[in-house]
Amino acid sequence: MTAKELFLEAMRRTDAGEIDGFVELQGPDCTWITPNAELHGREELRGWLAPWLEGFPNERHHAFERVVEIDGTVYAEGTFNGVNSGAMETPEGTLPATGKTLAMPFAIAVDVDVDAGHATSVHLYFDQLGFLGQLGLLPAQAAV
Repeated sequence: MTAKELFLEAMRRTDAGEIDGFVELQGPDCTWITPNAELHGREELRGWLAPWLEGFPNERHHAFERVVEIDGTVYAEGTFNGVNSGAMETPEGTLPATGKTLAMPFAIAVDVDVDAGHATSVHLYFDQLGFLGQLGLLPAQAAV
């Protein structure tokens, strides 16, 4: 498999709810850099994914506008789509289920060790305020 094929397979697995299979495609010491955390290894990744899986237990998928592979690194732009039908536990507190649909743009860069068949480094970018705004979880703006 190419780096791009491995990336697309990982995304297929997460969209299908095959989280163990998704995590298998991350190296044992894979580093993830996200807007709210730096993760090292599969267990930390599982912990970071847990609130997302609880908050969006069904009807979630990634739609890609662009996926490019250059020298073993995959760069992708897309939209995470889901329905927030579950509460999300976060270090800052519990985000309640809103029942709202989310269409959250993201960008990701993934270094892949093709011979080993897994990602070694992932950088994920998304707009946290846009996420909260779409779910109606931002405080109301004060009147001037």
